[in-house]
Amino acid sequence: MNYRAVIPLYLLLLLIAGCSSPQGMNCLGEVKTLPGHPVGKTSAMIVDNTVAFSVLMPKQRIESGLLHSADSSRYVPSAVTKEGYLAKRLSGNRFCIIDPKKNEYTIYQCQ
Repeated sequence: MNYRAVIPLYLLLLLIAGCSSPQGMNCLGEVKTLPGHPVGKTSAMIVDNTVAFSVLMPKQRIESGLLHSADSSRYVPSAVTKEGYLAKRLSGNRFCIIDPKKNEYTIYQCQ
C-alpha cells in the first residue's frame, strides 16, 4: 500500500470535517438514579460529531471526548469525560450521561 498517497487524502478529509460546523439539537433529558428511579427532567443543547458529542447546559458543558467501542454492532460507543462522567451515544438522536458521583444518569432524546 502506498502510504504517501493515503496520508494527504486523510489530512484533506480531516480538514473538510473540521471546517464543517455541526448544528446543535435541542434535547429533553430524563434523569434517573442508577437503579432506575425517576429524579426529574432537564434539557440541553447537544452538538453531535458522530465520534464525539457535547452537552451544553446553562451552567455546564460536557465534552464526551472520542467515543470508543470494541465492536459497535454489539457495544454502545462510549467514553469517560474529564469530569468523570460516562458518555454514551445511544443513537443518532439519543445520548446518555452517567454521573457516578450522584448515582444518576440522564438520557437525552433530541428532535
